[in-house]
Amino acid sequence: MWFLRTYICPANQAIRCTIANSSGHVNSLRGAYLSSAENIPQQDPDFNGASGIIPAGSSLCYTFFDATAPDVDWATPAPRTCSDGQILPETPASCVLNNGDDMDIDLGILERKFLSTGLDANDQENVIKSLSVSCTRDAGSSVSIQFRYTPVTLNGSEVISTTTDNVGVALFYEDKAMSPADTIAATFKNGTTQVKLIFQPVREGSVALKAIKTGGFSAHAVMVMTEL
Repeated sequence: MWFLRTYICPANQAIRCTIANSSGHVNSLRGAYLSSAENIPQQDPDFNGASGIIPAGSSLCYTFFDATAPDVDWATPAPRTCSDGQILPETPASCVLNNGDDMDIDLGILERKFLSTGLDANDQENVIKSLSVSCTRDAGSSVSIQFRYTPVTLNGSEVISTTTDNVGVALFYEDKAMSPADTIAATFKNGTTQVKLIFQPVREGSVALKAIKTGGFSAHAVMVMTEL
C-alpha cells in the first residue's frame, strides 16, 4: 500500500521545493495499490487528498511512501516529485538494500579478554542491525543472498578479516553464520522487509591476549542479492 506525501516550501517567489528545504508535509488520507508493470499516472491512483494547512504562495513537491516503511521517501524522475527523494527502481524485479546507502557498523569499545573464540549469534559483544530490503515486483522477488569479503580463518571458521591480526568479525544473516561460500535463498514480498544482521567480533584462541594489538580496526563486506 502506497501513500502520497506533499512537502511544503513557503516562498515569496517560485522555487524548486525539496524535502531538505521544506517546512513540513502532509500525507494523503488514503493509500493505493500500485502495479510495477505500469507507469504511476496510467494507474490514476486515488489518494483522496490530504488534510492540512498550506500557506499561500508555497511551492510543493511530492513523494510516495510504503505503509510498511513510512520514513523512506520515494520519488520518480518527474519534476513534480522531490528531487532529494530515493528514486524508485525502473525495473520491476529490483530490490534496494538499506535505501541504497552503505551500512556502517560501530562495534563499540571492546576488551580483548571478552572477545569470543567461537561463533555465537547470541554473544554479549554482538551488534545487531536491521537491514531494509525494498522490492517493487508485485509477485515478490526470489533471490540468492551471498556476502563477499576477504576471509580470515580463526578457530577453524572463516570470518571477515580486519586490519588487526588475529581479530575478525563473524557475520550472521538471521542467526546463520555466513562464510563467503555460503548462499541463502529468500523471497521478498512487494514493499519493504526488515532482515536481521548480526556482527560478532572474534579473536584467535591460540594467540595470547597480549599479542593482539590494541586500537581501532576496520573491516569490509558486501551483501549481494542475485535474482533466481
